[in-house]
Amino acid sequence: MENEGFKLLRRQMLFILAVFGMAWLAWRRPSPGFFWWGVVTGSILIGLTGVYIFSLEKNFRSGIFLVTQVNPIVYGQIAVVLFALTAASFSYFQRLKPWSVIFPAAGTILSLIAAIGSGTRGAWLALPAALILIVWHYQKSLLKNSGKILAGFLIFIILFFIYSGWNTVHDRIEQAVSEVQSYLKDPGKKTSSSAVRLDMWKAAFESGKKAPLLGPGKDEYQRTLKSGVKAGSYIEKAGTYHFPHSEYATSFGYHGIAGLISLILILLVPGRIFWKKWLSADENDMRAVALAGLLVVIMFAVFSLTDSPFEQRSTIMFYALMVIIPLTVRSTSLES
Repeated sequence: MENEGFKLLRRQMLFILAVFGMAWLAWRRPSPGFFWWGVVTGSILIGLTGVYIFSLEKNFRSGIFLVTQVNPIVYGQIAVVLFALTAASFSYFQRLKPWSVIFPAAGTILSLIAAIGSGTRGAWLALPAALILIVWHYQKSLLKNSGKILAGFLIFIILFFIYSGWNTVHDRIEQAVSEVQSYLKDPGKKTSSSAVRLDMWKAAFESGKKAPLLGPGKDEYQRTLKSGVKAGSYIEKAGTYHFPHSEYATSFGYHGIAGLISLILILLVPGRIFWKKWLSADENDMRAVALAGLLVVIMFAVFSLTDSPFEQRSTIMFYALMVIIPLTVRSTSLES
């Protein structure tokens, strides 16, 4: 078995490798095609994995871990991001052969099926914001290609009902609303997943108040949570989780106002850069790349409402790469 020192070293090595990868990207300045083909390939693969999980005729969320060994929340978040990025890639593929739009079309449909099947409600919250930006970006093309858009939408609807997607969405949303209402009416009967989250957020707030400027640290949050569980103030299951499952609550509970400001800057700074690039870019390819970066930032800001993505290695590295690559992609006007 690995000792604790080696586990810590292995964790840091992942970040060191990521730094080298980012340095390479900044040096090489990949073309838009490098980014878009990677995104579309990823969306198709995660979508096909989702279809396979559906075919097992088991609970989709348990099937995710069985097949991929990935947490269903992380799986759902990555699927939603890949769906949005693939939807932003159509302007690039339209410059290629007319039939090449088959790839992003397949990727958007398949990755959305995977995202819906994951049952990750926090990831679903990001979909409306992503769709508004995508529709705004493609407003002219949508009018010109209304027939193709309608055909793609019908294909999605058919698959959506074949794989019981509607039931998944309806049941999960109804369950969440019922759980929150029950919690607010009678906090003493806290047995649901929503109640567990709400109790963890309360514990994070109580922890952060003990040192509001710089925060008391993660250990104090754990002490606050466990003592609250022992006193009966928080549901017992809340004490089994290592972080509060809200990045905003995590930042304040661990590092106070300073941590909360840092988190906002991590999201706001690249978001502002991409926003300005999206509005000012002269080339369609570069506008789409800027939109992709903006979508990543916005979706992670929404994910952070109900999860702590920056407490997990996989989502930290995914966010970092999906922000760095769009920033390093070179303009097509520089290509010979």
